[in-house]
Amino acid sequence: MPRSNRKHAWGYLVVLILLLAAVAAPLGYGQVVNATLAGTVTDPTGAVIPGVSVTATDVATGIKTRSSTNAAGYYVVLSLVPGNYSVEFSKPGFKTALVKGIVLQVDQKATLSQQMQVGAVSQQVSVTSSVPLVN
Repeated sequence: MPRSNRKHAWGYLVVLILLLAAVAAPLGYGQVVNATLAGTVTDPTGAVIPGVSVTATDVATGIKTRSSTNAAGYYVVLSLVPGNYSVEFSKPGFKTALVKGIVLQVDQKATLSQQMQVGAVSQQVSVTSSVPLVN
């Protein structure tokens, strides 16, 4: 094979490898390993509470991930690393609620709804989860 044809063959091979790498690269990003926590926050009458601050804390690392409830009282905390969490719900005019013992698994979409009691923010209601979360 003449030298110029060898150069073209190597050029085509390099282009083919780069093309395959570009096509295959996004495939690795489709794997989900993080968990999601979502739910609704209500008052004792069952009415939804907008604007509640929701903080999920990874017990092992202390990393806090924050969210808040929307106008429908719904919140979502995305991209949580699987592990053991405590979740705090707070809003002025309500007692802060702390739920401990939340265990999230890989790719889990867990539901944790909370009822908040009327009272001062300095008061805290602590709950330890003993039942599995709803998937």
